[in-house]
Amino acid sequence: MRSHWGMCLAAAGDTTEAWTQESLALEDSQRTYGDQHQRTATIQNSLGCIRWMQGRPRESGELFSRALRIAALTYGPEHPRTAVFRANCSLGAGDPVPGGGPEPVALFIPLHIHQQATTIDR
Repeated sequence: MRSHWGMCLAAAGDTTEAWTQESLALEDSQRTYGDQHQRTATIQNSLGCIRWMQGRPRESGELFSRALRIAALTYGPEHPRTAVFRANCSLGAGDPVPGGGPEPVALFIPLHIHQQATTIDR
């Protein structure tokens, strides 16, 4: 849920607090699931989106690349999530043009209300 909150903050324009929340979500994910888990990839992608919003394309590109590497291993090269991360990588190579061109796509971790909350969902 922390990752979802971070992206809500980013959408509202508070990218500084969004970065803080996403970074905490990443730490939780890495501690709970490891560096190669799909949740970790999704949060890396969200962090890339935030950096892109902040006008920091090189940093966003690095984060999108990390997400892509994890997704390719987890889902395979043809999976729709992998394709989204791949498309985001191409945006990280150029100058951001918020509202004036293609923007990176943030994906979200599915939350299942019937499941017991885990560390990452709190």
